[in-house]
Amino acid sequence: MHRGTIVLVDIKQSRVVIAADSRVATIGEKPDDHRCKITALGEKMIFAAAGIAGSNHTVLKSLNWDASKDAVEAFKTIHNTVPPKINDPVEAVAAEWEKKMKVRYTREERTALIDLLGSTTNDVLLDSVFVGLDAHGQITARELSFTFNRARAQKGGFAPVISSNQLWTIPAAMTLKAMGHSEIALEFASQASPRANIEFRRWQLEMLNRRNEDPDVLYLEHLIHLEITYATPNAGVGGDIDIASLDSGGTIQWIRRKRECPEDSLTLARSGPQKSQ
Repeated sequence: MHRGTIVLVDIKQSRVVIAADSRVATIGEKPDDHRCKITALGEKMIFAAAGIAGSNHTVLKSLNWDASKDAVEAFKTIHNTVPPKINDPVEAVAAEWEKKMKVRYTREERTALIDLLGSTTNDVLLDSVFVGLDAHGQITARELSFTFNRARAQKGGFAPVISSNQLWTIPAAMTLKAMGHSEIALEFASQASPRANIEFRRWQLEMLNRRNEDPDVLYLEHLIHLEITYATPNAGVGGDIDIASLDSGGTIQWIRRKRECPEDSLTLARSGPQKSQ
């Protein structure tokens, strides 16, 4: 099962910036630092997820799945069947994806409970976000989470998978939201420790020489670098950092994108910005 990831979202009513690492940890395999964690659904919707985001069955390959690919399929389904002027495409795509994912996790628990328990230390299976523009060009976002009762599953061999589909209240000022292995990033963002205070002072000095660069992008990139630097090796975070932004009334803009990742997941991957350093 694929697990790991840090996803950070900086969001306000006029803009959203999403950043993620590239590492995926799979039980019994070396970490893969080339995964595409941010998925562009067309030109005006972005998907990202952290947690158990896929499964790789070596024998029953027909059972393999990937949360990002399922998000693309959900987008296609809604795009092809719903009138173009639907008021909130994000809500419709998220609901379509949620139905399929609940089936995925329920099946995994029934058929591969040991692997499932080994892929998570808590009750959270996945935390994800769909963010995009509504029919009026305004930013809207939904966070979807999937949980189960780990203790009950261990004792009885099964516990119902519960999904949560929550509409975000979009603030006027930039607000940081985090998913996955983000404890260290949040520690530094809130300056909650002596080491966080030291890094903050270093960051202030660095920003003096980067005044002409996008501060929202630099901030998320900085926090993910800190998470990768200070996290334990088994945290499942690492690799290059991909970053995308979306303005109200605009289209997705890639700031950092690995060459192997599609610019628009409905098309083939195209060459674009170099890998982040």
